[in-house]
This record gives sequence, structure tokens and C-alpha cells, in this order.
Amino acid sequence: TEGLGFGGTVRHPRLFIDSQLEECHVSHQDTSFEEGYLGFQPSNDLFASNSSSSTVQIDSLEIYAVGDEEAIRRGFRAQYQHRDINDATLRNARTVDKAAFLGDMRNGVIESKAFAHRGQVDGRANGCMKGEEDAKTNGL
Repeated sequence: TEGLGFGGTVRHPRLFIDSQLEECHVSHQDTSFEEGYLGFQPSNDLFASNSSSSTVQIDSLEIYAVGDEEAIRRGFRAQYQHRDINDATLRNARTVDKAAFLGDMRNGVIESKAFAHRGQVDGRANGCMKGEEDAKTNGL
């Protein structure tokens, strides 16, 4: 999930606001800040989960940028560049090199019975199976 987190850990921030403002969580304690509730206490509902975080609904959010216009432009450029790199990496991971894949199947790197017939028909052109020819030449 993409979003903005404060305090806590990378996996469990004390305050997490997701990019769509739908899955926002708040906790009353972490190792970064003083213990306490951030504006409200969790529900007294007996059926609510006993976890240390609560889901919150955010109706609106104001964000201010710090810096002059050039600093903000640099920040947006860096963000777009980061997203482009992530998108290219994902596209590359989804692309299959079909020639390499076929080569791996033929060589047996990827187990498949698709090319098993090649070993079975090898030598049949001379009227004998592979291995039988060797036996004939060795006098067996």
C-alpha cells in the first residue's frame, strides 16, 4: 500500500495515511513519540479488535510544500523519475524472452515433455532406435 507514514516502523507506522485516504490507521504508542492518543480515543466497542491501532476516516487533507518553486519542481521531477524507473522495472519483469524460454525448455533447464520426442526419434531414420545402433556395432 502506498501512502504516508509517521513514527513507528516501516511496516507499522504510528500514523498512516494511504494514497486514496481509505485505509488510514493511527496508533496510540510507538518508539518514536510520547505515548498518547492522537486527537481521539479508540472505540469502547467490545466487538472491536484488540489491536493497538484504529482505522480512521479522513475527509480532507491539506499539504504544504516547503521550499521555493525550483525545489518543488526538483522534488516532482525526482518523484516522476522514480515512478518511471519502477514502471520500467515492472514492465521488464513481466516481459518474457521467448527465445531464451524455448531454449531452456529444449535444453531441459525447464522440465517439460514438449521436446521428449526428439530423444525418442533420434536414430529412427536408419531403422533403429538410439542405443540399438551402438549395440549392433559392438556385436551385441
